[in-house]
Amino acid sequence: MQQNEFQIKLGQQIAKLRKQKKFSQVEFAYMLDKEKQNYNKLEKGKTNPTSWTLYKIAALLNVTVGELFEF
Repeated sequence: MQQNEFQIKLGQQIAKLRKQKKFSQVEFAYMLDKEKQNYNKLEKGKTNPTSWTLYKIAALLNVTVGELFEF
């Protein structure tokens, strides 16, 4: 798997989990203290999130960090 493919799958998984919790992108970006456009790039797989960002995402979604990688 290439890095860009991995980032896209990770972003899709985060988007899926976010939608299951019924958060909009705007709400979730605000909760993460990120600009919506930057958060959108994360879900589209155009950025490589830091481990701290992944930790915060998992905490807000009430899942383990490992569940973010279940794709």
